[in-house]
Amino acid sequence: MVILPLRAIALQMLFLWVAIAIESYLLHTQLQLHRRFSIFYAATLNLLANLLGWFLFFSLEKLLPSPIRQSLMRVILLGELDQSNSSWILLGIISAFFIGWLVKRQGLALLRTIRNFWIEKKYGEGGFSNAASEAFIQKTISRTVFNAHLISNSVILTIVIVQLIALNSGHGQ
Repeated sequence: MVILPLRAIALQMLFLWVAIAIESYLLHTQLQLHRRFSIFYAATLNLLANLLGWFLFFSLEKLLPSPIRQSLMRVILLGELDQSNSSWILLGIISAFFIGWLVKRQGLALLRTIRNFWIEKKYGEGGFSNAASEAFIQKTISRTVFNAHLISNSVILTIVIVQLIALNSGHGQ
């Protein structure tokens, strides 16, 4: 029997929209990217991070002990938080945050490399040739991606907490 987690799919879509909106705005304002490029980068990086995240999740969840695995499934499928395994869930959230940030940072570096290669091939030598300038650009991009990821994940975590509070107060009545 196949269980289709419609609630989890709908929430994932909502979280993607929130993350793309917030991160594209920050990429646009902090890196002075054109709106179209900032939306493209934010959407591509978030989809990549989510795909890799779900792949890692389904690869690693088989290795978890049964009580933690069941608790995790209850959280994902039903939105019920089991207090006894909350430390494991917190560890998972923190790990997912840093893995997502690393994926986005590396993904943006790859997209920039592809874009620079395409521009160089099409228009000849161009762009930044000074190593100091490139190091500054990399640091700025890394900081911006981290800030955007932090802010979007904070908003998403707030949405999840509000939802859990609403669900738990509805169960008590």
